[in-house]
Amino acid sequence: MTFWTPIELHELEALIEKGEDQVEQSEKIRRCLVALTKRQREAIFLRFYNDLSYSDIASIMELQVDSVYNIISKAIDSLRQKLRPSVVAGLGTILFILQ
Repeated sequence: MTFWTPIELHELEALIEKGEDQVEQSEKIRRCLVALTKRQREAIFLRFYNDLSYSDIASIMELQVDSVYNIISKAIDSLRQKLRPSVVAGLGTILFILQ
């Protein structure tokens, strides 16, 4: 009894190419995140990776909530300039993958 089906060479090549694209995209995202300021990275990770509220982030970073909004907004603008919009929209998932 066989639990797998043979894969065609072109299917295997497509899977490898897709995997390489994802690795390349993850590396580009990592470089873009590293290019942010330390405060921007911290705020982005707290917001999207830890799923904290702006109020919680403000408390942790010892800032006003308005400052946190500004920091995250500028960080997202910076990422949008360097990445495709769909990547920025899925940032929470990407941060989870990059951990």
